[in-house]
Amino acid sequence: MRRICYLCLIGAIAFVVNAAIADDPPAASKAAVPKPSPDEIEQWIRDLNAPEFMRREAATRQLIATGS
Repeated sequence: MRRICYLCLIGAIAFVVNAAIADDPPAASKAAVPKPSPDEIEQWIRDLNAPEFMRREAATRQLIATGS
């Protein structure tokens, strides 16, 4: 019985640690993305209506990456 309690405790601790890591990624993954200029953002927004799929996708990725 004691062994089961210890296993449950270890599982709970592992869950909490994993959740904490997921909420606070390492500093390396928080690398600052250079802030785009307003002109770049405007171009990406215009590119969302481009006839080429790859151009629309690139614009979408850029906007998401910069949080715009």
